[in-house]
Amino acid sequence: MTALPFRCLVTVSTSTPPSPAVDALTDAFQEVVRESSAKSAMERVLTWRPHVVVVHDGFADAETANFVRRVRGISPALMLVISESSTLPHRVALIEAGADDVQPADIAVEELLARVRRALSRR
Repeated sequence: MTALPFRCLVTVSTSTPPSPAVDALTDAFQEVVRESSAKSAMERVLTWRPHVVVVHDGFADAETANFVRRVRGISPALMLVISESSTLPHRVALIEAGADDVQPADIAVEELLARVRRALSRR
């Protein structure tokens, strides 16, 4: 598969190992940067201007919904959250904060890649 010609910022919690879906997304883009803290991720959003931001839910230093809200305030990037939590209130809070999509950590890689390709085709 040809890598997608977009810049992708992947936030990976230091407290939770990345899911296979997060690793697959990392391989799917031509340009990928991984950040492990909310602070460094915010700096990267401002300076690198990614097309896609993938948030692996579980920042050690910031609440995920707050991070999503802050990124959405400064960036039009497609924002996907891979969440360890499956509760409806948590997913709704992330979407209301500005996430374009929230998926469980155990999502099938093929489905996640299809969702990303489809969302990017509409931009």
